[in-house]
Amino acid sequence: LALVKAALERKQPSIFLSFPHTAKDHAQLVVESLKENYHILIYDLRGPELIADAVCDLISKADYFIGIWHHDEDLPTGAHKFGISPWIPFEYGIATTLKKPSMVVHSDRLDNRIWNRINPGIANPEYNDLNFRADTVVRIADHCRLNFR
Repeated sequence: LALVKAALERKQPSIFLSFPHTAKDHAQLVVESLKENYHILIYDLRGPELIADAVCDLISKADYFIGIWHHDEDLPTGAHKFGISPWIPFEYGIATTLKKPSMVVHSDRLDNRIWNRINPGIANPEYNDLNFRADTVVRIADHCRLNFR
């Protein structure tokens, strides 16, 4: 709550950044790219509150939503593709229900039956670990600059 209050005081728009633990390094790159113009809200797993309540609260307070749908190699689906933490589509569902302007990027190793669930009307580029820093972070920043004002 202190982070949300600080964001409101600075008058910066806020973005809830959704990502699985397997993409924490990817998320940090996005945070570094956006922190000058946006307040980035991230759920802290160490919090004592109920996860669903805390996530719903943070997403409802955010102006925008960005999801990093990164594959989880512990969840193979076949054909060298993988699943994702169930929390990630849950968080996206909350943002969609609240009509938050959104962007979702997805791993090229994520099973297409999962990433095809993303609304085709929003930006949802594919990435791989090799191009994330050079290409995907730039695409996210450009999308925010053009669409998250």
